[in-house]
Amino acid sequence: MILTLEEAIEREEGIVAENERFCAVAPSESAAAYHSATYHRQIAEWLKELAGRKTAGVSRWIDCTEDGYVECPVCGHLTTCGSEDEIEDLHFCFWCGTRLGVDE
Repeated sequence: MILTLEEAIEREEGIVAENERFCAVAPSESAAAYHSATYHRQIAEWLKELAGRKTAGVSRWIDCTEDGYVECPVCGHLTTCGSEDEIEDLHFCFWCGTRLGVDE
């Protein structure tokens, strides 16, 4: 099953809530649940940060070298486009899926 970013955030927050409920009900047995809640809370926070970056209006490739590489402003991965003309054909980041362009 493929999740949207919002669904992934909701899933992680659900896991956190479930583990926190277990901690409240069985405090003497809750060490693993506490660590799980902490782990999934961090993932949820990272996903929220990513969602915020994707909606912050960032939509331009960052030209980072003369070798034809551009950097995604959201995830930071490099993509080669070969020439200045080819960058206009790159409409999304292959790594994170963010829609990008040069004149948007």
